[in-house]
Amino acid sequence: MGMLLSLGIFCACSSDDDDKVKEWKESKEPRGRITDMTGYILYDNDLHAWHFVSYWPYSPDITHDYYPTELGSEFRVDGLLVTLSGNIFWNEGDKWGIIEITQIEKCSSDKEIMNREGFFSMKTEDCYSGYVSNAKDDDDVIIAAVKDEVKDKDWIKVNITEAPNPNGRSTFSPDPGEGSAVYFLKSDLQNPDIREGDIVDFKIISYKLLEMGHSATDVICFNFYCNVKPCK
Repeated sequence: MGMLLSLGIFCACSSDDDDKVKEWKESKEPRGRITDMTGYILYDNDLHAWHFVSYWPYSPDITHDYYPTELGSEFRVDGLLVTLSGNIFWNEGDKWGIIEITQIEKCSSDKEIMNREGFFSMKTEDCYSGYVSNAKDDDDVIIAAVKDEVKDKDWIKVNITEAPNPNGRSTFSPDPGEGSAVYFLKSDLQNPDIREGDIVDFKIISYKLLEMGHSATDVICFNFYCNVKPCK
């Protein structure tokens, strides 16, 4: 009950707070843009201002945190989940990220964007296709990232050649596309005879991002650990 009450404490905010955010917008030219990013509307008690915080696309090292120049009263709810697009500005000294919202809508938490184990749910039942390649010489970073999932188990690497979403971009996170490498347990495909060079077809149930890169306001990933099942 205490958590439910806290979500509504900061539902009102004066126009003075909006003016403070507008004053931080020093540049007339945007430094970047975000599109269809999902995150939370939160209230900053120290600055007395609303801000938008997103951990998607997911990375433990990258958090998007922007203060809107204007925010409609219906979105001034602490803890509200929204999806928005907008132009990004930075104030003098690059201390504050400012967003000029061009589109915003409330978002339901039942989208199950990411579960507690850090997996994204795949939103398509379509099949992927790729060839099994040698994973023994891969970077130790990849292996370390999935060591708990693959410990004492037989796992394989597949390079995707055909994907439902060729570009590997979804609304909430990068997802496997053509040219991506996916790692999963051999037992997921229920075929113990799979060997290097074989072509396999499979459905991705859920996935983790491995070896993420950061470009402007975007996260780039070409290596994924997946839970898969056979195509039937």
